Amino acid sequence: DGALIYVTHMGISDLGVGAYEKALRGEAIPPGAGIRSTPIFQTAHPAYQWLHRSHFLMVGQAFFEVPEVRCEVYMVE
Repeated sequence: DGALIYVTHMGISDLGVGAYEKALRGEAIPPGAGIRSTPIFQTAHPAYQWLHRSHFLMVGQAFFEVPEVRCEVYMVE
């Protein structure tokens, strides 16, 4: 419908035990790093003003070798 929606995420990613040190050494990071965030939606489109009044949670995984992120976003009521 042509609506512009800006999305930002505040959250964490867990690469696993020792992954940060492995990355610094140039070693491969295990696939499927867990991601948890709180997406925030911003839009001026009148049909989506309900996004400003809602709270969301995102649960997903990052696959850096592909690169790809798989996630699900839930609205908390």
